[in-house]
Amino acid sequence: MANSIYRRTSASTQLSYLSNIPSLPRDTPITRISLMIHGWTCRATHYTPLITLLSEQGFGAENGYLYIAVDLPGHGESSSSTLPEPEKGGLIELLQVFYEEILSGLPSQTESETGTSDSNPNVIPLDFYGHSMGTRVGFGLYSFLSSTTFNEVRVSPANFIFLDGSFTSTNPPDPISISMMEQYEEILKGKALAGMHKYFGSRTSESFKIEMRDFLTSSNFPYLLRIAHWYSGYDCFIPSMMDDLSSRNHELVSEGKKPVRILNIQGQEVGPDGRYSIDKDFVTVYMGLVREHLTPWVTEHVIEDSSHFVHVDDVEEVARQLVHLHDSEINAAHSEQARL
Repeated sequence: MANSIYRRTSASTQLSYLSNIPSLPRDTPITRISLMIHGWTCRATHYTPLITLLSEQGFGAENGYLYIAVDLPGHGESSSSTLPEPEKGGLIELLQVFYEEILSGLPSQTESETGTSDSNPNVIPLDFYGHSMGTRVGFGLYSFLSSTTFNEVRVSPANFIFLDGSFTSTNPPDPISISMMEQYEEILKGKALAGMHKYFGSRTSESFKIEMRDFLTSSNFPYLLRIAHWYSGYDCFIPSMMDDLSSRNHELVSEGKKPVRILNIQGQEVGPDGRYSIDKDFVTVYMGLVREHLTPWVTEHVIEDSSHFVHVDDVEEVARQLVHLHDSEINAAHSEQARL
C-alpha cells in the first residue's frame, strides 16, 4: 500500500526502525530522504502520524520520498544492548553505521529518473528531523552525511527540522553513579512520572498519555538516565556546532549553492517548576540559542497551548509548516533558474 509503514531491524547495529519503503534498492527513484530522531523516553512510532499525513499530501513513497525513523537504544523496539554504556558516548558513531547500512541500498539514478536539474543527479536532498533531545543528533551527523557516498549516491542536507528542541547548559554535567541510580531507581522514576503531566497539552490524547507513562513505568530507568547524561554533556558542543553549520552555510552561498535551512517549531519551555506551554510572542531558551548561532538560516514557528510532542498532538500544523518549507524551496529554485 502507498502509505504503509514497515518495521525493520538493522543487520549491522540491531537498531529497530520504521520506513515507508519496505526495502532498497527499488525501481522507483528516491527523490528525497527524511531521517527522524525521537526524544528521550520517546520512540519512532511518534513520527507515524506525520509520515502518514505528509504521504497523503503527495510527499510519499509513490513520489520518491523516503522516511526513516529509528528507535534509539533502550527506546521503542531497540534494546539497550545496542549501546551498553551510553554515558560514555558512541550514539553518533552507532547511527553512522546504521545510516551507512540503510542508505547504501540507494540505487544509482539518472537525471531523467530524479527529474532534478542538479549537475549531479546522484545527489539526493536530505531533511533531518529531531524532537527534543534528538535535535542534538543532527549536528553530530551533519559532517558524516554531507561527506559520505552511499553506493555512488551522495545525500545533501537541505533542512533541519527542530521539534520542541531543548538545551541544558554549556557546563559539563556532574559525574554519575550508576550504582546510585540503580539503588534509587524507583524514587527517581516516581519523580519523573509525577512530573510527566506537564509534558502534555490540551490536545494530548489519553491513549498517548497512557503509552508514555507505561513506557516509563516498565523501562530500565537507570539506562535512560545514563543516556540523558550523555545528552547533557553533548550540549557543551552544540553552540560551536551551530556556528560551524552557519559558517558552512555562508561558504555554500558564496559558492552559489543552497544553504541548509532550519525550521524551529516550539511548543513548550522548561522552567524551575517543569514544562509549560507558550504563546506566539514567547522566546524559549532554545529559540534564543538557535537565533544567536543560526540566524539568518532560521524560520521559527510557535504552536500555542501545545505539548512537548508537537509532531504528535499538532501534526496538521507541523505538516503545514513543512509543506510551506517545501514550497518555498521550490519557489527559490524556480527563481534561481529564471535568473540564470
